[in-house]
Amino acid sequence: MDLTARQVDDALGEAGIAVTGLDRPGWLHPRVVVGRVLSCGPVEAMVELPTPERVLLPKAGCHAPLRAGDVVAVALPGAKLFALDPQAGVRRRYGLSSVPAVRGHDAPVGRICTDAELCAGGSPDIRTLPDGTQPGAPLAAGLDLSRREEILHVSVPDHLAHCAGLWGLAQEISRGSASPVPVTDDPSEKAVMELTVACTDRTVAAALTRASTGGVSTTVTDVLRERMLLAGIDPSDPFMANLRAAAFEFGVSMAAVRVPTDTPVRVSLAEAPRPSRPAGMIDVGWPESLEVQIAPTPLTAPSPANVGWLVLAAFPRVASDLARCRAAVERVGMLNAPGAEAPALVGSRAVRGPAGCGRVVMLRLHLVRDVLGTELTAEACIRLLALAGVPACASGTTELAVSVPSTRGALRTESDLIAEIIRVHGYRNLPATVPAASATRASIGRRARLDRARAAVVEHGFQEVVTPAVLAKPAAAHAMLPWYAPALHLLRQGGRGDQTLRRSLVPGLLQAATSQSNRVEGCAVFEAGTVIRPGTARGEWHESLSLALLHVSSPGFPAGNGGRSSGGPALPAADLLAGLPVVAGAVRAAVRAAGIDDASLVVQDDPGFVPGTVAVVTAHGVRLGVIGQLPHSALPVRRAGAMQVMAAELLFSQLLRTPRSHRPVEVPRGYPAVELDVSAVTPSQTPTARLMSVLQAASPLITSVTLRDIYVDHQLPSGNRVLTVRIAVASPWRPVTKQEALAVCDEAMAAAAALGVRRR
Repeated sequence: MDLTARQVDDALGEAGIAVTGLDRPGWLHPRVVVGRVLSCGPVEAMVELPTPERVLLPKAGCHAPLRAGDVVAVALPGAKLFALDPQAGVRRRYGLSSVPAVRGHDAPVGRICTDAELCAGGSPDIRTLPDGTQPGAPLAAGLDLSRREEILHVSVPDHLAHCAGLWGLAQEISRGSASPVPVTDDPSEKAVMELTVACTDRTVAAALTRASTGGVSTTVTDVLRERMLLAGIDPSDPFMANLRAAAFEFGVSMAAVRVPTDTPVRVSLAEAPRPSRPAGMIDVGWPESLEVQIAPTPLTAPSPANVGWLVLAAFPRVASDLARCRAAVERVGMLNAPGAEAPALVGSRAVRGPAGCGRVVMLRLHLVRDVLGTELTAEACIRLLALAGVPACASGTTELAVSVPSTRGALRTESDLIAEIIRVHGYRNLPATVPAASATRASIGRRARLDRARAAVVEHGFQEVVTPAVLAKPAAAHAMLPWYAPALHLLRQGGRGDQTLRRSLVPGLLQAATSQSNRVEGCAVFEAGTVIRPGTARGEWHESLSLALLHVSSPGFPAGNGGRSSGGPALPAADLLAGLPVVAGAVRAAVRAAGIDDASLVVQDDPGFVPGTVAVVTAHGVRLGVIGQLPHSALPVRRAGAMQVMAAELLFSQLLRTPRSHRPVEVPRGYPAVELDVSAVTPSQTPTARLMSVLQAASPLITSVTLRDIYVDHQLPSGNRVLTVRIAVASPWRPVTKQEALAVCDEAMAAAAALGVRRR
């Protein structure tokens, strides 16, 4: 079956088997990247990754000379490759190796790979790639190879003994598929073989094969040979390698002995108190408690003619043990007949020993129904237990008598049997036992989402301020405006005082902005804080989180704040926002940073704003905030005719309850970044986002550029401002020194000089 790693993980998870890890060694590993050779020496080469780095070459004699401009595969620290035998130049036992971490600043950051290490072929030569591949890109994205060597690490519980080996795992995977692989016990047996099994709860298969004269098959075992190398099976002895490979595939205990093939062979197995093994027995995990009697006497030395191998396979009794053991011994015969159309079998048999004295557990059907949440008949439970190798029969109309074999020691109680029924039945076939719309913790990620929204507003040139939570009594002209409506009056000396708690952040922001607008052409401020809002019931109040923005401009001065972003998708009602570009751009960035992509604007008048200039921010049918122009009646009387105020307020508590349409993901880096703060003098009309994008693109070692501060210095010429940015410099495969980080910052500031930016 052609399945992906995720499909295999899902299928095994349904059986109660955990996939603990996934390796994509060789060319599939994400830390095997493309590099372009700049220069090459006898031991090392300088490769563009995309930064110039020193990397090691394979060992001498294992590669052809490299030239400048060649595109090669480079394994960075942590990459997993197929190990090479230093003498033979082929993959060796325990077939994976990891590239060690960089030790020291002057050490190479990886090494160039060969074909054999990438599993792109058996050649020890370096794999050169087509020109035009982007340096630093993962190799798997640019190399078209048909073989996919994905390796799953699987943890099988002890009570799933039948899942030992690849054969049992394949049966569990196929069980949940649309077309499961049938497992039948083929009664047909070849003659010239007598087999008696007296041991309880064991199944044994025996096969008589012709002696092998050649090596491992090249037509049947190409993939199996790779499997053997990765599993630590030494293929130097062909027959022993085939025996171990079959035992590894089917998860059975196997043994083999040379016997003559010109006379009938009689084999009997019984339990013995101490080991008793015929001379010449090859052991691959054969049970020590099984005594083997073979007639005629096995040969201690090879005979020139009429000599074969008697192959034995043993496994505890489960539902499909006969098919498993027969397939294992026939697999050995097939592997020892390279190129043959049929296995080199002379005879084969498979016999089950008598059932042992196991325990009998009574299973109540109503308990199965209560735990599973679905109605299973007695016949269905018997069938599911039989698939797990546990026979059962009905005992009346309400119970089952389950005979637990001695090999299934983990099944002791009714709960164990119900868990086994669930495993075979399939977890996905069970009905849901909890409501589909279960409650989730709304506080998860609240602080992170608010911090991202604040950072987005800062990048648009707004400065964060903190205003008092307690407001004085508003002027008579402002008393009727909803912005100034008090939340809760503070009592003073037993009576109502003149101070109230704020219901909105706009009054405090307006006071802070107008106090600065006399000295600054355009003032852009914001605040994220708590407000008190009325509840649904009379007299009920709730504390909420709010995010408010305010931009003040005077007639004759430019409306731009010099820091807003020009990129990003436009929200609806763009014509309405034509007069509010500063505030609308910051609101759009804050909503997107909080994880909501599908916010929209609805033209709708709102008390407290100039009619015709108001837009309501909504998402999923929920009102998140409002944007508009404040009327002159809301401004200080002495400044009302000389300024224009654009305001926005988002109900951030409501926004946090809105489902996120995207989730930012940060990839952790293996080495810490060197962070440097740089102050630069920039023209006021230079967008902050454009400056930061230029700095980010100046060097591949720059991982992030964060705006830390923005202010206007009166000592500078008019039309300039000061920005402080934090530049993080890091490499994903080696440490970066402070001197190198300073050089990168100088390179970034040189790139920004084209925008009229100079270092302060």
